[in-house]
Amino acid sequence: MRVPYRLTSGAALSALALTLVASFVPRAPRAAGFDPCSIIDDQWNMMPKLPTLVWLGAYVLFSVQGLRNRSGPRWLAIAGLLAGVLSSLVEVSKHIRFGCYTKDGLVLSLMWFGFAMIMFLHHAVRPRKRGAAQDGLTES
Repeated sequence: MRVPYRLTSGAALSALALTLVASFVPRAPRAAGFDPCSIIDDQWNMMPKLPTLVWLGAYVLFSVQGLRNRSGPRWLAIAGLLAGVLSSLVEVSKHIRFGCYTKDGLVLSLMWFGFAMIMFLHHAVRPRKRGAAQDGLTES
């Protein structure tokens, strides 16, 4: 039984929607000044942005391709997996260290990240289609 790409893409998009809805829940106000929990570009170095951009690009491509029940390029799925691990190590460790996440927010973010990584893995390990030439069934 083959798992359809729509299933993993739908799960990743549903987890994103749930995370976005939860982000609108009111939070306790923070003190004015430098906010270590902000993701404004001025507070970021350049290196953590690169894996995040690769991961985001792969997420968008595989979500769209998965909803069409098609697979994307395997190399991008592997790059998305590697970029996801790198960006999550930087981002999640920063947010945990500064106390930016509530327990519910951390669970939702990790759930979204986990479903996205499953989607990338699904696209990376898909079986290759074998053509007639590879089967030895060429016409003479």
